[in-house]
Amino acid sequence: MMRLRLRVMVAGYNQAVAEYTLARLEISAAHPRIVAPPVIDRLGAFQRARDPAAAWRAAIRQVRSGEAYVRTGASAVARRHPAWSRLTGAFGALREYAHGIEVLHTMAAGRRRKGRS
Repeated sequence: MMRLRLRVMVAGYNQAVAEYTLARLEISAAHPRIVAPPVIDRLGAFQRARDPAAAWRAAIRQVRSGEAYVRTGASAVARRHPAWSRLTGAFGALREYAHGIEVLHTMAAGRRRKGRS
């Protein structure tokens, strides 16, 4: 059951990343001189990372840099662009999915520890 939840969360996360990326590209193309929103990569089985924990830590770092940009790093020009609301909406969903994945990860780690005791 937990694997199913994780798959649903990862699919939602990837959908939010796709929406965020499209809005990011719109803003970057319209305003090439301003600092672009940070890149956030998708997650999934297609990546086959040697160390899934390292891949997840990298994803969390990207989400944190995106959060810093959305909160304070964007210029007033970027905030006035029509794609800004789509970028922030997609980022909000992305952040929520990342939080949900982290909760599932923590729950799974707790269950593994209980099994060892």
